[in-house]
Amino acid sequence: MSTPSPLDPFAAWKKLAVSASVPGGPGAAFVSQLEATLSAIHERRAQVQALTAQLALFDDQLAVFEATVQPVLEWSRAWVRLQETAMDPFGLTKRRDDPKTGRP
Repeated sequence: MSTPSPLDPFAAWKKLAVSASVPGGPGAAFVSQLEATLSAIHERRAQVQALTAQLALFDDQLAVFEATVQPVLEWSRAWVRLQETAMDPFGLTKRRDDPKTGRP
């Protein structure tokens, strides 16, 4: 019989087949099954907690990146407006793509 993977949701039940030979009869096998199930639940919760911590760190990194990029975006928009003004200081040649703003 192969060893169950730690990510196998049926690992506790597979251990039951091995625990059937436990001395003490069916009651001991049931207790062994419950212990294995509880252990599997505990391991899964630990995995979820670790993943939650990793996701929180990743979210913090994304927040820093977002806060870094926002001023660059604002500066770039200002630069585009400056270029447009420098190229057409009196607004004589507006783009006709969008009739409301004159922008594409």
